[in-house]
Amino acid sequence: MDFKKLKPIPLRPECEPDYDPQIWQPTWCCFCCHDTGFVTDRLAGLIIEGYISGQHKIARCRASKCQAEIGETLEASPSLDNRLTREICDYLDYLEREEWARTLKKQHELRKQALGLVDELAERKSIRLRRRTQEEEMEVRRKHEEVINQ
Repeated sequence: MDFKKLKPIPLRPECEPDYDPQIWQPTWCCFCCHDTGFVTDRLAGLIIEGYISGQHKIARCRASKCQAEIGETLEASPSLDNRLTREICDYLDYLEREEWARTLKKQHELRKQALGLVDELAERKSIRLRRRTQEEEMEVRRKHEEVINQ
């Protein structure tokens, strides 16, 4: 029987030449409040003029994606600002998601740039007359795995 050859799955993907590590990404449902139920200070400052955390009431999140539950005592507390509507919080959620997307893109570009500089420096400092061939690279990796596994 003739089977299709499968590609090997690397045990440690971070050792692969094309590995692109991801930066931390939030797992929040609601980017408006980061799943706390309270609009983040930065976002509250975009809607509430002159907002200062600790001096002004805490803005309650009402975004449609928000799943945070505020206890009954806090719900009745006079320290909450309940003026923000679902539409406002959904807009703040959108803005924060866009900010995260820009941050990820910028970090990715910075990482690629840094890796390029490292490769360039390594090549300039290398005493090798040429780059390794694919076969040489595979042999080096095999030897490396042998050393690790011993």
